[in-house]
Amino acid sequence: MRFNTTIKTSLFIISSLFIHNVSAHIIHLTPLSDTLRNKDLDWFNQTDTILLSPVCGVNGKTYLNEQEALFNGINEWTKGRCRDYQKVSVEDPRKIWLTEISLNELTQQSDYEQSGHTNFTNVIFEVYHIQKNSFQYRTNEKICRGQQVMVWIDFNSNFQFESEELVIHEKGLTRSDSIEFTIPDHLESDFITQMRVFYGSEEEEPSNGFLSTGEIEDYTVMVGFE
Repeated sequence: MRFNTTIKTSLFIISSLFIHNVSAHIIHLTPLSDTLRNKDLDWFNQTDTILLSPVCGVNGKTYLNEQEALFNGINEWTKGRCRDYQKVSVEDPRKIWLTEISLNELTQQSDYEQSGHTNFTNVIFEVYHIQKNSFQYRTNEKICRGQQVMVWIDFNSNFQFESEELVIHEKGLTRSDSIEFTIPDHLESDFITQMRVFYGSEEEEPSNGFLSTGEIEDYTVMVGFE
């Protein structure tokens, strides 16, 4: 069937796999309980119908429409689905992982993630042009065994973490004192983008999309002058 109207939320919720160009795609419906984001019924229980008009929030997540974005505290978005960053598969994430990172005045704690790739894009850090930015991290390890931490910020917003966007690369530590970094001078205006943090073996490079062990964490960052 083709979808060009609304759906009763008491019966179904649309699978996120097909939300691209609504007028040109076949819609597959699945039971509400199987696909509802975060199993949170609050927003869906407040409305009788759902209009399919996807938007991409500033946190990098796709919402079914503007109303769902607003309900989740997102006040800025663009029309259509978000582009996705490369996912990284981790063969054995049970050995080492990040337990805490701090960037400037905000700290985010985390626990073991069974996939090895954690999406924290609902957490928004701030980084600045006019000062040095302070980064710290902690891991589950007490003794370092040849690990490294790498941090990228997607300054050109092209949904890739490139070598020139690597702002931190430290080896031989399981926790850090303050690591300082600066923002490139050529960035002239405030914007929101994504940051990726990797902790794992010195022998591995997450850009190839596969790790034998370690963890990847993705965050949203607001780059500003103040």
